[in-house]
Amino acid sequence: MTESKIKEVSVYKSGGLVKREGTVHLKAGQQTVELKGLTSARGGYISADTVKLSVDERVIGSNIQVVSRSPEDIDEILKPISEQIAAKQKELEILVLQEEMWRTNSDFTGKESVSIDSMVSYIESLGDRLGALNDKKTGLEKELEKLNKDYREHREYLEEPYVKADLACAEEGDYAFELSYYSGDVYWYPFYEVHTDDDTDKIVIKLRAKLRQNTEEDWNGVRLSLYTADPSISGTIPTLHPYHLSFYSPMKTSSRGAGMMRAAVMEDTGVVYEEADAAPMAMMMGAAPVMKAVQTNGAVFKSNDSILEYVLEGTWDVPGKKEIICDLTTQEAACRYHDICIPKLDTKAYLAAEVKTADVEQLMDTEASIYIKGAYMGEAYMSIDLSKEEYDISLGVDETVKVTRKQVKKYSSSVLLKGQKKTELEYEITAVSKKDRKCELRLIDQIPVSGDKTIEVSADNISGGKYDEVTGEVSWDITLGSMETEKKTLAYSVAYPKDKVIHNL
Repeated sequence: MTESKIKEVSVYKSGGLVKREGTVHLKAGQQTVELKGLTSARGGYISADTVKLSVDERVIGSNIQVVSRSPEDIDEILKPISEQIAAKQKELEILVLQEEMWRTNSDFTGKESVSIDSMVSYIESLGDRLGALNDKKTGLEKELEKLNKDYREHREYLEEPYVKADLACAEEGDYAFELSYYSGDVYWYPFYEVHTDDDTDKIVIKLRAKLRQNTEEDWNGVRLSLYTADPSISGTIPTLHPYHLSFYSPMKTSSRGAGMMRAAVMEDTGVVYEEADAAPMAMMMGAAPVMKAVQTNGAVFKSNDSILEYVLEGTWDVPGKKEIICDLTTQEAACRYHDICIPKLDTKAYLAAEVKTADVEQLMDTEASIYIKGAYMGEAYMSIDLSKEEYDISLGVDETVKVTRKQVKKYSSSVLLKGQKKTELEYEITAVSKKDRKCELRLIDQIPVSGDKTIEVSADNISGGKYDEVTGEVSWDITLGSMETEKKTLAYSVAYPKDKVIHNL
């Protein structure tokens, strides 16, 4: 059987396209060859439909198929080794029995017919006998260990599928071939490192990749390309079905169920997504799109309308069932440092680097490790909103900025002429900076948004903040000097029918 070696792998978020190269010796005329190399993890996945064989242009290939041996065939092939193992185990059992007999016979209690000379001779030779038996046992155990190892390796080898093909050539010689197939036993995922010193107006973003292959084979000297696509996700366009509304009529209940709410609800007939039977391979197996390469620090970056590709420089060693880390790109972006605090949710202030979305639009949604002046600050999730002009990269909690939020008023009264109840609320937000330089801070809070025309919400005092009536968000952009404190007031009132109750007010 002819071997092949992995030379190139195109790795996707899930799975990868593996290319192997080898040389096969052919005689003149047509012959059937067996090509080894479709390695996978135990219980792994190789898509037989994606296996392709390319041969030298002087060779004609036909009847290409992927073959897997049955367990019965494998047992038959391994029968000679199995018989050797069984024979050695029998020998070992006999030696153990002989050793036990020699030890048992050394006890002469109750054996009056045995002479003193015979007992002395037996005892004097016992050590040599047991030593010889032990040496034989040790030798047999080593032979068994080697045979069992050979058996396991041969079984793993035979369990791997292989390619069988009819090849024909005019002259005898060695001919190159290439095997390619889709394997589900490899994947990669991106992560970022964000580096800043908090003193300059720029930030450094490094894209790195964690890559793992779970096959039984070490990949040595392999060319790698990383794609952002995931072939495991169905490529079928979903179908939108009619969306009907109907009234819900609850069943009559006993007094225990008297509290059941009666309301009009929406009955969804369901949206059906048709799942493909196999990963969409046309993208990987078809002609490559025309792409322009841009050189970066760690890889050649390529892009088309739907996916991104990172071509790693040089060759790589990827051990089986191990993970490696690759550096892909490094970029700098101009930024503005400021703090953000949403005290209603969390009174901690977070340092952020505001960048232009256009400068970081290629960033993927994934985790990022944050480093400030070389110190590790923790993890943050990157998710760029392309609809906004700026994006804030979180740099972790800023311990030098303290914010408090307390309720200073909650008063309810009746509005007799309108038949309403009115609740007034007021909060005081205090921010203090302990930095030795000025601090730009954005405070964000909110006013409730009415979800019913009978509920009226009024912003009574927002201390000059920016108010979005659609979302209810109130924000203040303030500048604090060293050890400077600033207070903001957030006051609003809610009027609603007096016979109703708003539970979350």
